[in-house]
Amino acid sequence: MIERPSAGSMNNATKPQPAMGSPRPSMTSSINLAAVATAVGCSRLFVASTLKQWRLDRLIDDAELIASELVTNAVKQTGITRPSPRFTELTDLAMLQVRLAVLRHGLVVEVWDRDTTAPSVSNFEDLDESGRGLFIVQTLAKRWSFYRPEGGGKWVWAELEIPRLPGPLPQRRKTKGSSVTPVKVETDIALITRVRDGLRSL
Repeated sequence: MIERPSAGSMNNATKPQPAMGSPRPSMTSSINLAAVATAVGCSRLFVASTLKQWRLDRLIDDAELIASELVTNAVKQTGITRPSPRFTELTDLAMLQVRLAVLRHGLVVEVWDRDTTAPSVSNFEDLDESGRGLFIVQTLAKRWSFYRPEGGGKWVWAELEIPRLPGPLPQRRKTKGSSVTPVKVETDIALITRVRDGLRSL
């Protein structure tokens, strides 16, 4: 039987729940994925398309990386990591869920899996190339943690700070229009008389 998180099971937990607490998130979106290797790429596509829709393009790179690392861990703990699993392995396939939520000042990336083991970060020196997931999450995120809902499994979440957009551009100073001063024409009667007399002599 596949275990899935339910909205009603989020009330009690062992850790803070940023995406479900107060103030309530202004925007949320989630996707359910099978816990197989291809879930990592699917989670990245989901994050990128959702954040583009929310006009949070500047967070896509970090959010994609966080989601892919959390999903990778979830697949390792509950799913199948081989790219081409045998058909018999798909009979009791675990599921996971990726959820995005926008809070007042942050974007929360959450991944649920049915394993209840608490995540932990090892020292960077002790990690091999494939085991640096939570270290990367910790480096990128403003904060991260996990909690266990009543329905089973755990949510691992990380919060990215939403950078404030730059303030309104300063108003361009209005350049004062250069007023054209009319040329003062002085009338020289003597000069006009000489010109007139010259024309008559032609």
